[in-house]
Amino acid sequence: MYCSKCGAQIDDSATFCQYCGTPTTGTPVNQQYYAPPVQQGTNGTSSNQTNGFAIAGFVLAFFMPLIGLVLSIVGLVKSKKDFGGSGKGLAIAGIVISGVAILIYIIVFASFASVLGAVAG
Repeated sequence: MYCSKCGAQIDDSATFCQYCGTPTTGTPVNQQYYAPPVQQGTNGTSSNQTNGFAIAGFVLAFFMPLIGLVLSIVGLVKSKKDFGGSGKGLAIAGIVISGVAILIYIIVFASFASVLGAVAG
């Protein structure tokens, strides 16, 4: 027998065409099983991927703010380019938290330096 859609020769007992998946005659439509379509991102990647740089940047912003800042910036760039915007908010939060943490570290170290300078001098 031949497939009604692609014209390929298939076995007479086949219920689906092995080449294009079209059901053969006599197969009820409600018995067709297809995988659900995968949503695609802007560059052809599936949209359920996560932006690891944005996640790592956000987490490291609390403990190692300089590394967190770098990873968050990379995550922001990649979110626009590779992930269709996925992780953009997390990357921005990582940038803000890293910036604030770096400023706090600078203020604390400057105050310690001035205290140590006053004690030593």
